[in-house]
Amino acid sequence: METTPSFSNYLDMDTALAYAHKTDSRINENSKQIFEIKDEMTAMKNEHSRNKWAHERDAEEIWAILKNAAKLSEETKLINKENAARMKETDKRMNQLFNKIGEENAARMKETDKRMNLLFNKIDKENAARMKETDKRMNLLFNKIDKENAARMKETDKRMNLLFNKIDEENAARMKETDKRMNQLFNKIGEENAARMKETDKRMNLLFNKIDEENAGRMKENDKMIEEIGKQMKETDQKIKELSARFNSTVGNIMEGLMRPSSFKIFKKAGFSINRCLRNMKRKNKEPLLAMELDALMIGDTEIIVLEVKSSCDCNDIDKFLFHMQRFRTLFPEYDKLNLNVYVAIASLNYENEADLYAQKQGLLVIRVSEEEIFTLDPFDNQNLRIF
Repeated sequence: METTPSFSNYLDMDTALAYAHKTDSRINENSKQIFEIKDEMTAMKNEHSRNKWAHERDAEEIWAILKNAAKLSEETKLINKENAARMKETDKRMNQLFNKIGEENAARMKETDKRMNLLFNKIDKENAARMKETDKRMNLLFNKIDKENAARMKETDKRMNLLFNKIDEENAARMKETDKRMNQLFNKIGEENAARMKETDKRMNLLFNKIDEENAGRMKENDKMIEEIGKQMKETDQKIKELSARFNSTVGNIMEGLMRPSSFKIFKKAGFSINRCLRNMKRKNKEPLLAMELDALMIGDTEIIVLEVKSSCDCNDIDKFLFHMQRFRTLFPEYDKLNLNVYVAIASLNYENEADLYAQKQGLLVIRVSEEEIFTLDPFDNQNLRIF
């Protein structure tokens, strides 16, 4: 190992520069060798990716290169460590020296930079020429390998096509023979199945004919029973309709009978001046042909209330009665001459589909059966009552 030169007596600048140049040369040389190893490894990697030729390279040669690279790397680390200590001491002493002879150093450094630039330019040119030559050789090698591979692939394709054609011909012959045997087998099975199906069809036809004869007899009996049941249901429906009509008529008569004594009390309690009640009033004109029947007509000093009594009431019943009320003043002119307000009241045991609310919206008075009293009048607003 070389010893560090002493600068205690301030030797001339040339000696210090010579030592520094020698140290830099060693570092550059080691770095150059490392870069050459890296370039060689890169070339090996590229060769490996392009062709199988790289796999056949000598493993001992690669191992030797790797060992040499590791050795150089360790040596470089040791040198760098030594140089770091030396450079620290050198920097300290060089600063003292540079402060004293700065002007001389500036000129010498300028000359040194010039020489170094010339040297680097020369090295760059040499490296460029070498890289160019290397690229040229690599391209020639790759082109050669590509041509060889192309020829080999072409030959391989040719052999594979011949092999596939041979296999196709053999398979075609085998398939033809298989198809022939399968057709013979299917024809034989088809003939056997045809005979079996013919016998099966014959037996099934006999069975279906027997079933049809039995079903025909049963259907005839069923039709007769259905006809008798339909006749009985028709008679039952007629009886139900007659009973329903009688029931509604009876309930209506009961309602009308109960309403007459209760109506005075209900309407007087609501503020109407009712003093007379006429029942079952009928009128009919020939020209124009009009007819109207009223269950009850309540007459007072200031108003007339036409009362319609129903056992069950829906919205259609209300619309129908409102339509008939358009004829009231024509068919009952004697009450039209009195110039009294005419109102309509509906009384029913049952209001279907909210017919009571619909009647109130039409401006009618609504009477219903109550638990406390026989009949009650629903609350109303005088301003909403409709005058006919």
